This record gives sequence, structure tokens and C-alpha cells, in this order.
Amino acid sequence: PALFSRLANAELDPRVVRAALSAAATGFSNAPSDQAIPTVDAKTLSLVSGWAHDNQRDVWVQAEAQRLLAMWSPGELSVLLAERLRNPGQGDDLFVRARLLHRLPELDRRGMPQWNLITRVRRDPSEFVRQEACSVLTSGWAHLGWKWLREFALDDPSPRVRAAALASVRSTVGRADWRSTAVVDLF
Repeated sequence: PALFSRLANAELDPRVVRAALSAAATGFSNAPSDQAIPTVDAKTLSLVSGWAHDNQRDVWVQAEAQRLLAMWSPGELSVLLAERLRNPGQGDDLFVRARLLHRLPELDRRGMPQWNLITRVRRDPSEFVRQEACSVLTSGWAHLGWKWLREFALDDPSPRVRAAALASVRSTVGRADWRSTAVVDLF
């Protein structure tokens, strides 16, 4: 908690804040699997939540704060994810949305599946975000991932997104959790 208070009260280069948040997130995520993720006090959670929600803050600080929020308050992260995907911002917000997609598997593991948000991502104005969704969809959830990858591969207006979907399908060949005939099923 003292570290987060110092980060909040000092005028620091965003790279310093990002590094500190990244180190904290890595430390918490590397805790032994038989050990629960430690809880944090309300003040710390409020600070991290503020950084995660603040779209005026450095993009990478937002992303690392969101990574911590996924561990400490998955319900709040779920709300943030839906907000950002529902109302895409301008500029660097596309990087935040793309990084948020990588929180989907973690939310699913914590009993808060949000895969229905992929339907919003399919309409995201950024082809970068849609490409990232193709990558995330191979993280598991074959029964849902295949359906959306197929839609991205066949229906997306961007050739880059269609290619990313096909590359993601190719990466699943031979995996037990995915049908090995997925590429053939496209035709």
C-alpha cells in the first residue's frame, strides 16, 4: 500500500509508474498456486482502479493497473472492459482495448466469463483490436473461439483481420482442445 500511495502522490515519469505496477502485478501473479492472491486495502484498490479507468493517463499505466484489477477486483474489471469496448475512445485507446482483451481468459477462470463482448469487438473501429481478438480467442474456449474466428476470417472487412484469424486457426491445428480440421471447415 505504501508503494501505491507514493506513486499517486509524486509527479513521476509514467515509465516509472508502469514499471512499479508491472512489478507488483508480476509478483502477485507469480505467487505459489496454493496461495491465494493477497487482498489489498480499499485505498490501494481505489488508486489502482482510478489509474485503470483514467483514459487520460498513460496507456501502459492503464494497462498495468488493469492487470492488477483483474487479480484484485475482477468484477470491476469486467465493468471496465464492457465500458471500453462499448465506447471506443480515440488515439491510444486502441492499445488499452487490445490489452483488455487479454484479461478475458483470466476473468473466465475466475468465474466471470465475458466472451459475449467479442460480438462488440467484431464491430470495433480498430483493425488492430480485432486482430488482437483473434489471438486471444485461441487461449481456450474452443467451442466459442472457433465460431468467432470463423466469422473474423470470413466476414471482416479488413484483409489484415481475416489473415490474423486464419493464422490463429492455423496455430490451433493439433491442439487437443481444438478440432484439428478447423481450417478445412472454413471452406
